[in-house]
Amino acid sequence: MEIVYVYPATDTPVGGIKVAYRHAQSLTKAGFNATVFHPRAPGFSCTWFDHSTLIRRHKRQHRIFDRKYRDLGAEFDASKDFLVIPEIWTPRYGENLINHGIRYAIFVQGGYLLDPEECSKDRRIQLAFKNASAVLVISEDTSNLIKLLFPELDSSKVFRVVPSIPYQPNPLQKDNLISFVARKAPHHAKMVEGILKERLPNKWSILNIVNVNEREMQNILHRSKIFLSFGELEGLSLPPLEAALSGAFVVGYTGQGGKEYFNMPLFSEVEFGNIQDFVRSTLNMVDNIESLNFPHRTVEQQIRNLRQRYSEENESRLLKIFASEVVNRAGEN
Repeated sequence: MEIVYVYPATDTPVGGIKVAYRHAQSLTKAGFNATVFHPRAPGFSCTWFDHSTLIRRHKRQHRIFDRKYRDLGAEFDASKDFLVIPEIWTPRYGENLINHGIRYAIFVQGGYLLDPEECSKDRRIQLAFKNASAVLVISEDTSNLIKLLFPELDSSKVFRVVPSIPYQPNPLQKDNLISFVARKAPHHAKMVEGILKERLPNKWSILNIVNVNEREMQNILHRSKIFLSFGELEGLSLPPLEAALSGAFVVGYTGQGGKEYFNMPLFSEVEFGNIQDFVRSTLNMVDNIESLNFPHRTVEQQIRNLRQRYSEENESRLLKIFASEVVNRAGEN
């Protein structure tokens, strides 16, 4: 049985596709046959992060596909393939896969992208979730959201999975640098950045991270003492986690999904939209860093705990539960 993650072909830094690639890679290492398939881009493979993920090719390389590639099931064999599709593609592909007899799971990384009215009224979405062999959720917050959106969903179908944040020893000395990614809340970021530039001590600088690959991102985070989190509504935002595991303090929004790791003293939560508190919390963190006024041992223990929770080993453990209990069972039917 081949486990196929079906995802859009995008080579811009988006955490969701990186998680899908890493899951397929982890399952392969665990002894399962797992690949990633990009329906409208034969041969495409992400280049902005390092991976050894196997890319599935089209059965019919030279066929001219429908612009929206709606007949996805025609590419697969019901006796040999098990698909994992993102939640945003359930209206497009769910019914098609059911009609072809293809078993599938829905991977919910961005649950807040689902429209509640559509979930309750669109029969395609209802049908897709009802007939899914499994629903993978990226955080406890996402799990609870799915229960609210689909109260009749069989809870035994819901599997919690995690992303892995590969451990990268920090070879660089920290700078007095505050970094952030403004993609999700650009107006908030612009206001906070503008005020901080006027209020920060002269020896501190602030950097907006734009269009960098994974290695460049790691380099910036390794240099940063503080990372500002501007995630709006997220399944589980990766940049704050990556920043914390690189040894940076994190100030900002949890994106809701991040509440499971956004704990003091390593993280300082700010209510979404509270620009003034965002600035004050950041300046307070600067003062604490300069005066060494924070519990070093507690921070070090937090980082160790995060490293364990979001490790490749824990990712693999949870994925093997999903694959063993659902995918292999599908192959026996």
